[in-house]
Amino acid sequence: MIMPGIHGLDLITAVHQRHPYTDIMVMTGFTQDFPYVAVVEAGARDIIAKPHTGAELEAKLIRLFHERDMLRAQILAESKYRSIFELNRDGMVLLDCDSCAVLDANRAFCNLIALPSEKIVGGRLIDLMPPETQQRFRSGLLLCARSGEGVLSGISFVGPNNSSLSL
Repeated sequence: MIMPGIHGLDLITAVHQRHPYTDIMVMTGFTQDFPYVAVVEAGARDIIAKPHTGAELEAKLIRLFHERDMLRAQILAESKYRSIFELNRDGMVLLDCDSCAVLDANRAFCNLIALPSEKIVGGRLIDLMPPETQQRFRSGLLLCARSGEGVLSGISFVGPNNSSLSL
C-alpha cells in the first residue's frame, strides 16, 4: 500500500476502473493508514492485516471466490433475461408500477407502436394511451402488482398519426 511512485489506494482505483471484474484483496501492516472503508471504496473486495493466520487468509479467499461465483451467476442470469426479453416476439415493457414509467421496452413492442425505444423508455406508458384506456390500465396494473401475477390485454395505444392501436 505504501510504494514509491503510486499510492496504494490510487493503484486499487486504477486497476478497478480498467478491470472491474478483477478481485483485489489488500494485505497491509498499515491498517491505521488504510481504513477498511477507504480500501473497499477504492475497489478492493477485502483487506487483511499483517500479521495474519493462514486460516484467516483462507477464509477471506473462500468468501471472495464464493462472491465471485455468485456475481458470475448473476451476470449470466441477467444476460439470459436480456435475451429472452429482447428477442421475444411479443411486445413487452418493464414498468415502474408506481409511476407507470417505462424502464425498458423490447424491440417487438417498439415495432407494434411504431416508436423507437428512445421515445418510450423513461416516459410514462400511460401517456401513450388514449384517455378512455388510461383508468382501466391503471386499475388492471394495480391488481397485477398486488397479486404478483396477471396479464393485461386489450390495451389501446395512440399510434403514428393519432391512429388507434389495440394490443
